[in-house]
Amino acid sequence: MSGIRKHHIEQILSNMRTTVQSIIGLVALLTLCSSGNAQDISMRYGFVGKHEDHALFVIDEGAPLKSGVRVKLNFEYPAGAWLYVCYLSSNGIYSLLFTSIAYRDISSLSLTSAQDTDAESVYGSLGWLTLDQNTGTETFFLIASVERLQVFEKLISNYDRANGKSRKRFAKRISQALENLPSQLAEAPNVQFVKRLEKPVIGGATFRELTDDGLSEHSLSHEATGTHIIHVAFTIDHQ
Repeated sequence: MSGIRKHHIEQILSNMRTTVQSIIGLVALLTLCSSGNAQDISMRYGFVGKHEDHALFVIDEGAPLKSGVRVKLNFEYPAGAWLYVCYLSSNGIYSLLFTSIAYRDISSLSLTSAQDTDAESVYGSLGWLTLDQNTGTETFFLIASVERLQVFEKLISNYDRANGKSRKRFAKRISQALENLPSQLAEAPNVQFVKRLEKPVIGGATFRELTDDGLSEHSLSHEATGTHIIHVAFTIDHQ
């Protein structure tokens, strides 16, 4: 009898341990899902080109463009997020073209956009840029984060002040930082997704000037979603 009872008790304890482990796993999963949903982030963006005859067109990733073509980057991101647009020119020079630091208060926005102080998202544009005679790969890094990337900001600041070999060292550090942006966050992100919209949408509420195919100089053609941070590298084959 004692052997049966001992076996029976051990079986009960084993079942209890299994049940407790299952409950703990379920709670951890629910907590992770809850945390992930709270930190989801998305942004929409679009590169619009303009030919010499002023005809507009959507620029796709890696598109070949000739010198003299005008390019305009539009973007829309959550009002509470941190947005950075970093540019690597075809001759290897980094520039921080935009940061949302100066625009944390939506009511003070001076971007080319129509804003509502109660808006959940911010629309902005870099304005028209013209491709010069320096051919090669032009790279735009679009970064949206739920947290401020102070390490990245410091690297850019140091790079701007540096000269010669010191500037080259900071350029390498910026390149490494861009390859591993999630490491700057307290919580590791999940996989991000980037897709081209079926049809471009218009950024800003009051823009109504459209071409026959529904394109505007304020169009957004791509959407990126992720958790905690989104980092998109968009290249142009400058020929």
